[in-house]
Amino acid sequence: MSKDPLIGGAVGYFGQPENYVWFKSFLVLEAIFQLPVFFLGMRGLLKGNERFTSILGINCRAKRDTGSRSIYVLILIYGASTTTTTLPCLAVVLATPLTNAETIAANLISITSTQRLLLLSSYVPFFLIPLLMTADMAFRILDIMKAGIRAKDAVKNQ
Repeated sequence: MSKDPLIGGAVGYFGQPENYVWFKSFLVLEAIFQLPVFFLGMRGLLKGNERFTSILGINCRAKRDTGSRSIYVLILIYGASTTTTTLPCLAVVLATPLTNAETIAANLISITSTQRLLLLSSYVPFFLIPLLMTADMAFRILDIMKAGIRAKDAVKNQ
């Protein structure tokens, strides 16, 4: 068992569940925003890519560039939101003391190093991948904006 201090705290196994209202709000955000946007983003990026859309059974008629670029802002927001909500979870896992004789004697919430490794292996990908997505989408959007500005300037100078 991972003995996740966040899940255990939120449901009342470890201390007062009202201390984990912030975590419960993150779970709601994940359910109503992050999870649906994940699938919308995946569909938007696959639009026009016949190889993947035929495998997944997605019927997309839009051109690849139009379909994929229109989803960039939503993916940027998703990545930033997911990274932001995962960072405090990582902080809690890292701040939770390791189980030893003192934590057991004091009846403190603690985890073993194996449990910490298991928890980190669960949380770190949900931090790093959205962080990379955020940076990637920001640079893609910046490139599109620069191209638009150059095109606008070219039209003005004609």
